Amino acid sequence: MPKAKQTKKDAMFQKERIDYLLKISSLMAEFHPVTGQHCGLAIRDMLHKTLKSLTPTWRIRFCRRCWTPHVFSKKRVVRRNKKPCVVLECSHCKHKQYVFLTKSVKLPKPTTSSEQQTCSSQQPH
Repeated sequence: MPKAKQTKKDAMFQKERIDYLLKISSLMAEFHPVTGQHCGLAIRDMLHKTLKSLTPTWRIRFCRRCWTPHVFSKKRVVRRNKKPCVVLECSHCKHKQYVFLTKSVKLPKPTTSSEQQTCSSQQPH
């Protein structure tokens, strides 16, 4: 197989794998935080290998210090520098992350039970 086709195929596989790990880590954060943290670390390592970065909406889902997924039921809105922001506190290391709400950065909605069932039925590739 030519090298160009192989790299395209690898990039598609890596994107699918990262998407799968993002879904699993956000679902596992509520029940098994350590497993969610391992998925977050796997995502970080895979992104470093491919020299890519997460989008801001996905980046705020993880703690910047320990890469444990945030549980979005534990959030509060405050004003900082006269701008509304959301304080996300990590349940693992108690690190506080302030997210200023803009048009480009929006907080994800909490996962529902139907989303949990569809994600748990999918198998990794």
